[in-house]
Amino acid sequence: MDQPEQVADTQLEIRSYASIARSHSHTFHQLLLPVDGILELDIAGHTGQVDSNHGAIIVAGETHAFRGQGQNRFLVVELNDFAQHELPAEHLWESALLQPYFVLGPELRHLLAYITSLSEYPTPVRRYWTGLLLQSLTESKHTQPQQLPGRLRRAVSFIHRHYTDPITVAEIATAANLSSSHLHALFQTYLQQTPQQYLIDLRLDRALYLLAHSELPVATIAQQVGYAEHSALTRSLRRRRGLTPSQYRQSHRPHPSC
Repeated sequence: MDQPEQVADTQLEIRSYASIARSHSHTFHQLLLPVDGILELDIAGHTGQVDSNHGAIIVAGETHAFRGQGQNRFLVVELNDFAQHELPAEHLWESALLQPYFVLGPELRHLLAYITSLSEYPTPVRRYWTGLLLQSLTESKHTQPQQLPGRLRRAVSFIHRHYTDPITVAEIATAANLSSSHLHALFQTYLQQTPQQYLIDLRLDRALYLLAHSELPVATIAQQVGYAEHSALTRSLRRRRGLTPSQYRQSHRPHPSC
């Protein structure tokens, strides 16, 4: 995995991605919007893609894997510390921890089409268009379900930052300034699962992505997603998803050409 990347100022540019999978994290928030083609993503265990109908938000610090399909181009917006604090979109980053992918509505499509028609993006223009993009995304979020309570968002954020570590429910509760019982109640009310189940599903989603898209040994994958040993991952995957790592990997290998 590459080292965390940094950005000196807000960036707004068209990029293409290779078909070879890469994985890294960075210290800034990033928006990915489609121009042409498909970009496969795994963002902290959430698998999805940026395509003609979908974009993605990558929160600062989130480890993500990515791979382009064929010919592709995407509008990439990277927000430095100034933009992250000055632009009124904090709830976007919080909600993206749970759901990093979003559907492109008509207004966002029109704005995207205009921005990508421009030949260059000097600094004042970058900040202006970035503000409009974030405003459009923020308004589209108003039609979605109610935001999670602040302490629950902090708990979810803590889990996403530390799911590779041997964290406990008590540590999650402490990070969110909650009692363990209150934490359980919030998770059950808003996410319909316990904190431990949420943590397990996050680890398993990441493990399944690595099983399907890498040749890493299962023992290595287990360690990378927070399991102390191969057998612990196998037991958890069988219990939650009904199959073993080898069964999943075999079923997701490319079929040989006829």
